[in-house]
Order: sequence, then C-alpha cells, then structure tokens
Amino acid sequence: GELYFQIIAWNKSTNLGEVSGPNGGVELPKGGQYGPDVTVMTQAAWDAVPDDAIDRAFVPVLPTAVFELLSPANLTAAGYEAKFQDKLDAYERSAVPLVVLLNPKTLTASIRRPGQDEVTSVESVLRFHELPALELDVAAVYAACNKRGFR
Repeated sequence: GELYFQIIAWNKSTNLGEVSGPNGGVELPKGGQYGPDVTVMTQAAWDAVPDDAIDRAFVPVLPTAVFELLSPANLTAAGYEAKFQDKLDAYERSAVPLVVLLNPKTLTASIRRPGQDEVTSVESVLRFHELPALELDVAAVYAACNKRGFR
C-alpha cells in the first residue's frame, strides 16, 4: 500500500539498503520471527546475511527500522493487543533502532527507539534521523487506509 510505496521510493533515491514488505519477515537476534508491514535494513546488515538465508521466509537480520500499520482486523482480533505487545517487546529486546506503529483509527504514531517511546498525533509528515531524507507522508497513508474502510 501507500506506506510501502513511499518507503520504497525513498530507498530508491537514497540507496540506504534493502526494504521488504509484509511478505518478507525477519528473525530477530534476541528471538522472534515477525513480518512487519515494512522493514528497512542497511546495506551492511543485508550483506551480512548468509547466502543460504536470503531466501528464507524469515531472514536473520537486525533491521534499521520496522513499520507497522494497524488495520481493522488487527484492532478487533481477540487477544491482538497482547500479541502485538509481544512483538513490540521483541523489537525492543533486539534493540531495533526505530519502530513506528501507525494507527489510522486514532491518527497517531507510536515511535519507539531503544529506551524511548513517544506517541504523537500525526497530521502530515514524519521524519526520522535513522532514515535520512525520508519524509513519510502519514496523511497520505491514513487517506489510503480510509479509502479501504479502516476507520
């Protein structure tokens, strides 16, 4: 969707590394296999992945950033909050430098960095020092979600 498109376009212009969508997963260094909506890895991190692991469903790599976009199914699934908190805790245990959780229902973003957690109301653009030159147009992401009935 829109989130993946924006990050792919940014990566093509910056050549930071590799980007995968929800069909690609990561195996975190401190345990856990997850498939974020978008995963960003530096080229150095990607190059360190063993050749025999590149085609696995869950690639053993520490991502630079993960982006999660809550969907109506996420928000209404039984036990989802506990499962999602487990995922966020796993990202934190592995010290993923940037975890962004976008909630189109509340129009908020939770931005997590090791030792920090910030929830902010978002109306336009987010920028992250971990991802130079990325200007994530969150309003466009939320608008795309609304067209699909997320709210």
